[in-house]
Amino acid sequence: MVDKLELVENLIKEIKFYGLENEIETEISDMKSFEKEFFEEAIHGNYFWNYISIVSKILFEHLS
Repeated sequence: MVDKLELVENLIKEIKFYGLENEIETEISDMKSFEKEFFEEAIHGNYFWNYISIVSKILFEHLS
């Protein structure tokens, strides 16, 4: 099973490493709120995989 908190932590590190905070803010919300909401979704949320999908899309577009 996927450790959701570790996954979120690693994805946030990747976003910051590649300087993609602006893309997150365009797609979802400001980075600070995004981080908080992403971790909350990993623990309790129904929209966790939606967040994963959006972040994956942003990373994929950047790295392509």
